[in-house]
Amino acid sequence: MRTVRYGDLILDEACLFAVRNGAKVPFTRNERALLLVLSRNPQRLLSRSHLLDQIEPEDQERSDRYIDFLVNRLRAKLGDDPRSPAFIRTQYGEGYIWIATPSPTKQEDDPVDAEIIIVLTADLSEPADGGAAAFVAQVRDLIAERVAETSVAVAWHWQPNPRDRSRYVLQMNLANEAQRLAGAAIIREMPSRRIVRILRVSADTDDARSTALMAERIAEAVDSALAQAISDAAIGLGIAPDDPLDLRIRATSTILLPADRRWLPGADDRMRQDIDVRDPDAALQHCLRLLARITEMRPFDALPRETRDCIEDEIETIALACLPATEGNPLQMFAAAKLLYFVDRGHLELVEDVVARAHARTGDFPAAYALMGQLLYARGAFDAAVEIFDRGLRRTGLDPLFRLHLQVLKCVTLLAADDSGALATAIADIGPVPSALPDLPLLMDLTFTPPERPLPVAAADALAAKGAAAATNAIEFLYFTSARHLVAATARASVMRGLVDRVRAAYGDKAVPAFLVADAGLSPAAGTPPNRNAPRRANI
Repeated sequence: MRTVRYGDLILDEACLFAVRNGAKVPFTRNERALLLVLSRNPQRLLSRSHLLDQIEPEDQERSDRYIDFLVNRLRAKLGDDPRSPAFIRTQYGEGYIWIATPSPTKQEDDPVDAEIIIVLTADLSEPADGGAAAFVAQVRDLIAERVAETSVAVAWHWQPNPRDRSRYVLQMNLANEAQRLAGAAIIREMPSRRIVRILRVSADTDDARSTALMAERIAEAVDSALAQAISDAAIGLGIAPDDPLDLRIRATSTILLPADRRWLPGADDRMRQDIDVRDPDAALQHCLRLLARITEMRPFDALPRETRDCIEDEIETIALACLPATEGNPLQMFAAAKLLYFVDRGHLELVEDVVARAHARTGDFPAAYALMGQLLYARGAFDAAVEIFDRGLRRTGLDPLFRLHLQVLKCVTLLAADDSGALATAIADIGPVPSALPDLPLLMDLTFTPPERPLPVAAADALAAKGAAAATNAIEFLYFTSARHLVAATARASVMRGLVDRVRAAYGDKAVPAFLVADAGLSPAAGTPPNRNAPRRANI
């Protein structure tokens, strides 16, 4: 969000709030309108009657004394001493002057940390017309109420920044014509800048009901555009457009999980020999079935390296070939990105780009939570990844399998971050594991139990019953599904160390694959030679 700095005080450019010493100071609507007209007219004497015309007095109070009252409240919030002012100087008998000068800064390079940016491009009689400012603030508040999980910012002089987090821009083209705000509200998707919707703006700035109705129409249009984006995205990969939206949204929460019933063997295991990449929906469904074959929750079962490599080669080839044809369908874009992320063949930047553009089309979309968090996890941005997973976990009405998936991803992220305290809390939050995933609780015990604590008796007995070969399979399973994607070797070691140590204690060093010791930076067994058949690492 754009800000203006005055010494130790930071003022939001739309005058929504100020920040001093890390503390946020909000302004009321009339304080904001008065502060805007003062700060946008520096070193200019503004009469009380002029200032009164720029605001909507409370309780129909229309007097110079009301302006004095507002100025005193602003001074208190800004920390301004009227006897030695740094911001607002009183010209006795005449009015007030804004005397503060902004501190030098490189704000024009700052990214906007909000998902929706309201941009005011105004042709007004004054640079900071109070009526326009109050109207824009009203629109912002209504949008924030409607889309509670979405952050909304206001920017007066904004240019797109590659580091902006925005998914939508609400461009307010306004002109003040005889006390009427006229123009257009343009909703654009970012970063493509595609126009999603346009509304004609017409409101009487002297009529509170007129401006309120117009602001409500604009907020409703933004809310509707976001809802439509989610509806349009929840189509494909076997999800039909004529299904009820709530069922489609629920389906999208699990559609990219290999454990989804659509992809498990026996559900629809037609293995096509000739895949037509011009039909990305069918091709990606085929790839998701392939993915299920190598990630189905049977971590102690054997999967020959040659079989894994062959399947991942096929997944990579098909996903890359059909990626251009997915551009019109965000759900297909997420699927292709998920597949390319998993095979870990040097496509991380490509996947990040595809996910960012798909997310811009969908908004707060269940299918995005896991993948967006995993991309942050791969880069080592563990706090940000946990925040994404938590956002997904706060959603209601989602499939229990999806919730479990996010909880496990969160635990693995905290393990990679070596945050044992938060990990213990996250593990305690995990509920019962479905009976269809019988080996998952054991793998979690072996992976997440701190090394200084003994394994639960049931887990220790189960590991002993599995045998050395099955324990080796579990190590490879954890590495290929959860650790290899991490850019930092230290993080890969953090994920693998607990399981590797448990297996070594039970079966000795020979049960630990030599390639993993080198790749994850783990302590090698005595006399272990370098392994020349290690899996291909991603070229990130």
